[in-house]
Amino acid sequence: MVGDLLRPEARAETGSLRARLDEMGAPRSIAVRIVRLFEMNGAIGLATMARKLGVDEVQLTRAYTQLGEALGLDWAQNAANAFQARDQWERLLTAGLARDFEQLRLEFLERRKSADPVAVVDAWVREQGPRIDQFRRTVERARAASQVTAPMLAQIATQARVLLGR
Repeated sequence: MVGDLLRPEARAETGSLRARLDEMGAPRSIAVRIVRLFEMNGAIGLATMARKLGVDEVQLTRAYTQLGEALGLDWAQNAANAFQARDQWERLLTAGLARDFEQLRLEFLERRKSADPVAVVDAWVREQGPRIDQFRRTVERARAASQVTAPMLAQIATQARVLLGR
């Protein structure tokens, strides 16, 4: 079931995590648990919100992942999580950004409470098409850069906050 809900970006990241753990010689039973925790990231928040809003957890999860995929926030969140900080300030910044990339989607879905959150996201994506295209170009420039920087991720988060507030 979890595998069905994970988007390609998240699946690739779990595969990479699994390979890194194998490379480091982590015991298989521990590696499996670590990968599972990564896969379940956000599930508690989504389940809690679904209960609060009275909507189906699977539909809310689909809407959440669809929104992340449409905007490229899955990539941005993974980039923030994987960022190699040079000091504690960059570490704090990127940890906060990773959390923001998740929280922005949750807040969007909560504001637009609906029994059919997937339809809400579909409609919003259609309405915001040109703005989303412009935002995606920013994300794609960051993805294509030789090195992702904390300011790049911060700018993406700022623009996402504005876009998701529409």
